[in-house]
Formats: sequence, structure tokens, C-alpha cells
Amino acid sequence: MHSCSEATQSQYFSVYEKWVRFCEKNYKNPMDSNLNNVLEFLTNVFENNLSYSSVNTARSCLSLVLNTVDGFTVGNHPLVVRLLKGVARLRPPMPRYQTTWDTNTLLKMFDKWPKNENLSLSQLSYKLVSLLLLSTGQRVQTIHSIKIDNIILSSRVEILIPDRLKTSGLGRPQPTLILPYNELKSICVASTLETYLYRTAEMRKSQSLFVSLCKPHRAVSKQTLSRWLVLVLKEAGINVNKYKSHSFRHCSVSKAFVKGIDIDTIYKCAGWSNSSRTFARFYNRPFDNSEGYSNAVLSL
Repeated sequence: MHSCSEATQSQYFSVYEKWVRFCEKNYKNPMDSNLNNVLEFLTNVFENNLSYSSVNTARSCLSLVLNTVDGFTVGNHPLVVRLLKGVARLRPPMPRYQTTWDTNTLLKMFDKWPKNENLSLSQLSYKLVSLLLLSTGQRVQTIHSIKIDNIILSSRVEILIPDRLKTSGLGRPQPTLILPYNELKSICVASTLETYLYRTAEMRKSQSLFVSLCKPHRAVSKQTLSRWLVLVLKEAGINVNKYKSHSFRHCSVSKAFVKGIDIDTIYKCAGWSNSSRTFARFYNRPFDNSEGYSNAVLSL
């Protein structure tokens, strides 16, 4: 069980509950590695209008809990593999975002805000979490893991992340976030971090970087950080029905690529291996400028 993360265990537990109910309804033994039952269950998951990802998760769960069939794990049996190929053709997995928003939209808004010292705690919090994500290309999970004891202030800011993350693995180094000081103070993530640490020093009740906006100022959850990010996008005029908190990662790595940062550096900062195709398949997105195209064509 420890080979799976808590998030994976939670996903698998949900699938296993459905598998048990399916077996009970059809008078089957849930621990019986009967291939027909497995194929019927996966088909049932698909017919409930769930995505390819959901069917694939169900396959992985059954592979973990059931015995092998014909010398194959359940998920790698040729018939199950064939079934998943059929699901992929009928309901192909699609990346969430086909385009991304431009970082300039958000940075111009921050540039118009008052100085960091004059911002409210909520504005300062929203600004800091946004700049951290844009400047590092990391997930919300990584930013949520930051502890103030692991922040090193010098000629630049270094943040060590010892906690296990989604990108953690054997032989992979844990990320170290490097934040240089920017001459333009209004969008300098290092300066914003310094101000935030000073403002929250006496009110904080934990070692977590981000604290709640109301007393008793305890550590916030990842869901709270995601909610803050959506509020920032909305205030900047970005379509929050289309773009959510994870779009910051897409936006960051796409802008770095457009600005000429070499692909190896992007992979390293984002936590991908050199052989990973994740960036090309899911993250390298053009900026959403469809309105600009239309306006340019229809201008007199």
C-alpha cells in the first residue's frame, strides 16, 4: 500500500468500492480474477459516460488488487489493453487547455497595485502565490509545501522543498526554488516574499508559508490557495470559466519557452525528466489571442 501515494489510494478505494458493488449485484466474487468480469466492469465504467482517465484508473486499481490472469497482470492482459485502446478511440483523452493566458495580463495588474507595504493581507497573499507559481513553473502542491524554516534569504531567495511531491521519485532531486530580485519591485517575487514574511511574522501559528486571512491565522490548505488564484485571474479579467489555478503552470512554462529558455532548464524547473513528453503533450500551449486575430482582420 505504501507504494501508492495517499491521493492514489483514495482514487483506488473509490474504484474498489464500485468494483465490489458491481460484483455483489452480479453475484461475483470481487477477489476472483475472472477476465470476463473485469472487461464487463471496465465497459460499465465507460458506459457511465466517464473519461478515458477514469477507465484507466479502474484498470490500474484492479491490477493492484487482483491476481494475474494468463501470466499477465489484469491491466496488462492483451484483451484489457485492447479494450482501453477502444475507449481511447471512442473517447480520446484530451488536455484540459488548448491555449493559455499571457503572463503580461496579470503582471500589468500587479504593477498598478499599491506598493507591497500598502497592500492588504489578502492582496499581498494573492500576489505572492501568483508570482511564486509564475516564476517557478511549479504546482500548487509545491508552493503549499513551503516552510519558512526552509527559506534562505541572501543576494537571492532560495527555498528548499524536502516534502514528497507528485514529481518526487527515486533518483530525482527535490526541487530548490531560486528567486532572484527584480529591479521592477512591483512584480519582484523575492521582495514580495520578504514583505509577506515580515507582515505575517507575529500572527502565524505554523511553519507553513501561507496563513489564513482571518484569525487565528493557521496554515491554509491547497484548496484555499487554488481559490485565491482563481480570484486573482478573475480580477485580472481572465476567463475563470475556462482557466483554473493549474493554468498558472501551463502559462509559466509556455512563456519561458516563448522567451527562449532552453528545454532542459524548463524540464528541470518544472520537475520533469529529460525524456518526459508531458511538456509537449499537455503544457506547451499558444497564448489565447483569438480576439486579437479577429480584431486585426476586421479592422479598417
